[in-house]
Amino acid sequence: MVQGRHWRKRLRIAAAVDVSEEETEGLAASIVRIARRLALATGGELDLIYAEHLSAEHAESRTHAGRLRNLARQADLDEHHAYILAGPPERELAAFAAGRDYDVLALGALTHRKVAVQLVGNLTATLVEALDSDFLLIKPDSALQGDRGLRR
Repeated sequence: MVQGRHWRKRLRIAAAVDVSEEETEGLAASIVRIARRLALATGGELDLIYAEHLSAEHAESRTHAGRLRNLARQADLDEHHAYILAGPPERELAAFAAGRDYDVLALGALTHRKVAVQLVGNLTATLVEALDSDFLLIKPDSALQGDRGLRR
């Protein structure tokens, strides 16, 4: 864990996922699955968060909302635990997570770039600097099997 803060008895956990077409296939489901296990093991509560630049009226945004609701259902979460934020993810996720005071933020560990693999991307680095939460970084299943999980 990055920050080493003391956790409350009932953990507040957020899974920051990317449900867009650009995300590594299966990564969002892996993040939610692992965060859900942590929530169940600790008696905590879990929220799903997705931030995008699109407005809610955009057709692609409605598709993303459907994917996020589907992830929530698969994790046995009510839809009110799934949040879509409008605006730059770096700004919106940091502000939202700070306001909710999460103990743990789970998110993907790899970038979308084709250059050398980095442990954390720009979004993760921004969130680590901005938040007093601990972070659970999750690699895509393909990275665990030798493929770095980057799109070519």
